[in-house]
Formats: sequence, structure tokens, C-alpha cells
Amino acid sequence: MPVLDNTVQAVLGQPMSIGAFHQAVEQLSPKRLRKVLSRVVPLNDQDDAGVTALMRAVRSGNVDKIRLLLACGADPELTDHLDRTALDWAVSRDFIPGIELLLNYGVDRGYHPKYPRRPMDADLPVFEPGPEAWGEEMLPQTIGRALLDISIRKLAAQEDPFRPIPAIGMVRSLAALQLFLDEGDPLTDAPLFARCKYLGLEANGEIHCSRDEYLESGARVFGKTNGEVIKNPFYTDMVHSAASATTARFHFESWLEDCLPEGTPIWSNDRVGISLTRLANGNWVQIGGQYDDAPEYDYCVYNDVIEYDGRGEFTIYGYPKDVFPPTDHHSATLINDHLYVIGGLGDFIDDDLQQTNVYRWNIQSKQFEQVVTQGQSPQQLFKHTASYDPHRQAIIISGGKRHTDVSKPAECNEELFVLDLRNNTWSEVKV
Repeated sequence: MPVLDNTVQAVLGQPMSIGAFHQAVEQLSPKRLRKVLSRVVPLNDQDDAGVTALMRAVRSGNVDKIRLLLACGADPELTDHLDRTALDWAVSRDFIPGIELLLNYGVDRGYHPKYPRRPMDADLPVFEPGPEAWGEEMLPQTIGRALLDISIRKLAAQEDPFRPIPAIGMVRSLAALQLFLDEGDPLTDAPLFARCKYLGLEANGEIHCSRDEYLESGARVFGKTNGEVIKNPFYTDMVHSAASATTARFHFESWLEDCLPEGTPIWSNDRVGISLTRLANGNWVQIGGQYDDAPEYDYCVYNDVIEYDGRGEFTIYGYPKDVFPPTDHHSATLINDHLYVIGGLGDFIDDDLQQTNVYRWNIQSKQFEQVVTQGQSPQQLFKHTASYDPHRQAIIISGGKRHTDVSKPAECNEELFVLDLRNNTWSEVKV
């Protein structure tokens, strides 16, 4: 299709197709585009792939075009057939000025989508992004952005098909990550390698320790004391590199015949369901999390704590299982010198569904203590949000899911629960 001929026709008042208009958005200057806008198809019409004119403007890399289309009524919340908004397009291209403009405009960042999410095609290929897909070299030329976006969304949907996918989960640079953190998005929603880079870690997927060191110290172990500092070369490599347990098995050609010890999963810091909380001194504290990847014998829910200084150094603390149980998808709320750890999925068969786990971690001693509560608790609660109300001296719990009956699936939590820290009493607030 002769794009420029169609563009000229539009300027002269002749009709223009969606395809021609979208190409004009990419090719024309903002000044010429302004003349076209009053004479074309409706601004928010989508092509066969669900792409909008605003997405084309993002692809052009011109913030003036984005600003112009928004001023004329372009809807930034529309999604293409891969469920990507204009913000997602900007993020996938690491288009920092475009990301900043759309965030300042107030677009949804993926937590409260305006339109229903589209189901992902189960037959679409999945490319699991590794260190080569993030950083200075954004993507190998043979792997398209759309394929990476598909894989990120499918992997997230496998974890929780009901949760909207935040745009921060597709960032390609520290600059983009910082924009979302400035908006208040949690660092835990960023890709693993982005989190690691932000914390000053190498995140290159490389393991340097010897096979003997791996065989000696590769297994997950519980701490012997409350807040035991755990040091070994394999754990250090796994944190620095962001390598998975599966990566370690391939690296050392280690499979079932030499599990460490028999039936014990390989220790990994490639986890979901962690909490990551920033302390007043700038350190970050990671608690628990779950590794759930093939092979299944490396499945593990962790109860350790890793404290990062944000400049590449860290300390791993271990705990006896009866001092602090393995947990994932919990919340961690900083109050003075303590992190209050509430809820979590953990090892489901070991849990008492009638109780909500509450522990607090002392940021000075690095020790856990259980908080014994009373009142009407949310029972087994996970994937929720917690916030502290200093006036009420209470932690407010909202959202997430609850297990209230072992014979039934988890249900969405539609109530507010309040934990009064003056007397450690739960109460339920109807919404």
C-alpha cells in the first residue's frame, strides 16, 4: 500500500484505512500528523492484531506523537491480541521517555486493567527469559520482543492465572525499573534478573564453585540456631548468578543418582512468592519463597532470610523449621525494628487452616519470634496486601486468597482484616 499517497489523500479530506493511518502515525512528523487526525478513521480503531494508533506512536519512539494522540482522545488502556497496552509496548522497547510520559498520564500499570484480560493460547511457544535477555544486550536478534512478552505473560499466568500482569514485570533496564519503583510498585514484581541487577548482583547465570563444593553444600539445609549465618560457596554463587536449581543440575551434570542428600532439593534463590522489604538503612530483606520448576524433586518452600546491602553484598540467615516455618506468598510489614511476617501458603499439608501465621523478625538480632494472636483471623491467607496504620497501631490485610476448608479450593478474600498490635487481636471488617 502506498502510504504517502494515502496520507496525502487524508490531508486532502479523502478516507483513510486503519492500516494506512497507523503507518502515517509512525512515518509522519507530529505537525503533519496533527493535520491528519481530524480526517481519519476513529482514533481508537484497532487493526487485525489489536494494535492501536497509540501503540504505533510508541513504536515510532516519538513522545510528541504520543502526547498528541492522548490529547485527541486515544485510549491508553486498550490491549492488542497479546494483551499488551501502550505502556507495555513502551516497556518492551525500553522506551524510557514514553514510559515516563504514560506513567505521568496516569495509565494503569497492570494492577487494575480497564478491560478483561485475554486468555493465553496454551500452544504458544515459551521462551523463559534468562540473563541474556536483560541488561546491556536487551535481546538476541533471533528472539522477538513479542515472543519474550508472550513467555513472560504465560509464566506469570502459570503462577496465578487470576492476577493481572504488571508492566514492571517486563522491564529491560534499571532506568525503567526505577520509574516503576518511584510509582510505588514492589520490587518483587520485577523480573528476577532485574531485581538482582538492582541489588548489585551479577545475575549472569554462571556458577563458579567446584563440583566437590556443590556436592558438599548444594542441598537446602535448615539453620541450626535462630538466625544462623550460612556461608558456603555454592549458595553464594546461586545468589550472585540468579541461577536456578535446574541450571545447577545441568552445569554439574547432576541428576537423581546424586541428589544432595537423597531426596533433598538443591538450594536455589530463583523463587516466587518471596517478600522483599527495604529497611531504613537502605538494606533489602528477602524472606522465604518457593522454587517450583522441573525437575519436581527440587521443589522447595524456603524459610531463610537474605539481607542485601544493595551494592552486591549479602548475608544468608538460616532458621530451624520449628522456629520459623517455610513460607511463600506471605506479607512482610516493617514496623520500627521488626518485620511482621503474616500468612503464606507454605507446605499446605502441614498447616493448620484455622490459624493465620504471624511472626516477627528483629532487624537487629536477625531472630524470629512467633506472635500469638487471638480473635477472628483470616485463617490461612496468602498473596494478600498488608499495610501499617500507625494511628491504630494495627496492620490492615486486604485482598489475596484464603484456605478455610481443606476439601475446597482457596477462595478470594473479599474482606478487610485488622491485627491490633496493642493486644495482638484480629478483627474482620466487612467491605
